[in-house]
Amino acid sequence: MNRTDLDRPLYRQIAAWFEANDWAYEEHLGGDHSFLLTEAKRDNGTWKLFVRTGETLEWRDVFFWSKLEMFVPENRRGVVAEFITRSNLGHRIGFFQMSLFDGELSFLISFTVADGTLVDGQIEHAVNNVLQSMDRYYPGLMEVIYGDRDPHAAWDALF
Repeated sequence: MNRTDLDRPLYRQIAAWFEANDWAYEEHLGGDHSFLLTEAKRDNGTWKLFVRTGETLEWRDVFFWSKLEMFVPENRRGVVAEFITRSNLGHRIGFFQMSLFDGELSFLISFTVADGTLVDGQIEHAVNNVLQSMDRYYPGLMEVIYGDRDPHAAWDALF
C-alpha cells in the first residue's frame, strides 16, 4: 500500500509545529523524497532548513538539516574536513558532513521516533540546534574555505 505525504503522521506533525510557531514553510512533495523547507535569519546569515521524515511499518525517522549555499572548492576540502571534524567533537546530537565528491557541506540531525511519539520539544530542539550550529561555525568555515586560515586556528577563534 502506498502512502501519500499527507498520510505521514510525523511529516504532518512537523508541518503543524511550523504553523503553530508562525514559521513560513514550503512543502516539496515527491514520494520518498518529500521535504519541508523553511529559513531563518541568525547573526551570521540566513539559513535554509530542510526537514524530511522516513515512515515505514518498521521505522519512523526524522531528519533536519541545513547546508551551505556554496560548495567547498576541491582544493579546500581536506582542510575543511579537519575543521568540521574538530567542530563535531563534543556534539551530543547532530554533526557536520561534507561530500568529497562535490563539496556540499551540511549540518544534520536525525533520530528514530521509537515509540511513535514525537513531541514538540524534540522538533524545537532539532530546529534550533541545526540553525545555531550553522550560524556558530559559519565564520570559521569561511575563513578556512576562502581565507586560507589554518583549520585549528579558525576553530580555536570561535571559542
